[in-house]
Parts: sequence; structure tokens; C-alpha cells
Amino acid sequence: MKKISWSSLMFATADEMNELFKGDFKAVRGANKDNLFDSREELKIYRDINIKLSTLTPGCLHDTFVDMGSLLNDSSPMVELDVEIKQFQERKELLAKSLRETADALAANVYKLRCLEAAKQYREWEPVEFYREWTTGVTNPAGYRNPIWTISNAVYHATISIDENRYQKKPWEVNYDICLQQVLPGKCRDSRIVIIDRETRFQTEEEALAYLKGRKAALFKKYFSEDYPPVPAEYVNAFMWAGKMLPGYKEEQK
Repeated sequence: MKKISWSSLMFATADEMNELFKGDFKAVRGANKDNLFDSREELKIYRDINIKLSTLTPGCLHDTFVDMGSLLNDSSPMVELDVEIKQFQERKELLAKSLRETADALAANVYKLRCLEAAKQYREWEPVEFYREWTTGVTNPAGYRNPIWTISNAVYHATISIDENRYQKKPWEVNYDICLQQVLPGKCRDSRIVIIDRETRFQTEEEALAYLKGRKAALFKKYFSEDYPPVPAEYVNAFMWAGKMLPGYKEEQK
């Protein structure tokens, strides 16, 4: 069995990839290290050749490869048979080598194709839309009577809400979450990665509103004071394509 995966060529073709992108991209050594290698293709070549000499009959291979009966009754010198065996052994090795070269060429071609497709997607990429102010007026999807507030920039998206549940010991509840914006090419931008999800309860509405006001101010200061804030190291893969940060994004410096 010959099994070749195009991703296995990463170490062999990293420099070639750098040359292909003329320095715009960097090769990341290691399978599935970045978002370019999020798919896998395999070439499998399999041919089972299983011949049991004990079950051979003079005509069993006549219609396929050779006339076994003629071979068994052949009276030619043994040296000629040895020559033929050597010839077919050499031919088998040549065919196997050709097959390996074809498989390697196909794998390299698929790898280059993926790199070119990634370069095209990078150039076609469009920034995510955002609004860096707390806004209201959106109906809470859970059907609560109070609205929710939202805010976003190029990296984060946050929501915060307040609601009353009289069946709880502390009836007033404030919920907020912070998500990463989904910006990678080909990804659904409505599907965000939640990094913070908090719920806090209060005895009175006044306490809940005071907490909500403070949370909104603190979240804005920490996450939304810039359109493109530096991306923490643990989140850079969400804003990186083929080993390169998307336009406008930068990694946070420690």
C-alpha cells in the first residue's frame, strides 16, 4: 500500500512555499499548525496480489496474465528462466518507482493548490463590521422583557443584559459574555467563540443596574477602547491565515 498525504510534505516544501508567496506568507512547520492545513487529502494505492503456489492449476492464470501450463512444461534452459525472472523483477521495481513518483507529484500539486487557494482567500478577505459603542433596542432572544446591550470591535463582541426572575431568592440577574469575532475566510461570522460568560444575581433592581453600569464601563475600558486592540497570544490563531495575521490585526506584546 502506498499512502501519501499532502500535509506530510510540509517539511519538504516549506522553503518552496515561502518562495511561492514571495515573503508575504511564512511556512509553519508542523502538520495542522495553522488554519491553512485544516483539511486533509490522502492518496491510497492498493492492489492485493495473493498467489498460493499449492493451489495453482495449469490453466488458472491463462485468461489473465500467463499460461501456467506452458511455463511448467517449458524445456528451455534454466538460465533463460533466471534471466526472465530478473527482467520481471527489474520491471516491477521500475513500475513501483514510477507509481511513487506519480503519487509524490500529485501530493505536491495538491499542496501547492491549497497554498494558492489560501493566498487568494487572504487577498479577498474583508474586515468584519463592528460598532464600538454600547447599543440597545435589540429584543432579547430568550423573550425577556428587558433589552440587551451589545458592543463590538474587530477582535471582540460583547453582550450584557438584565432581567427579573421573581421565583429566585435574588430575583435580579445580570448576564454578560465576551466572544471573539469570527473573521477567518470561509467561516460563519455568526458563530463566535465565547471566552467569558458571567451571571450575577442581586436582591434589588437598583443593585443590578449599578453593577450593570460598572460592568459596561469596565468592559469598554479593557476590551473596546480601540478598533483593533492587540490580540492575546492564546487567541492569535483566530485571526491568522496561513501563518500571517489578517490585515489590521497584531499580536499583543508581553
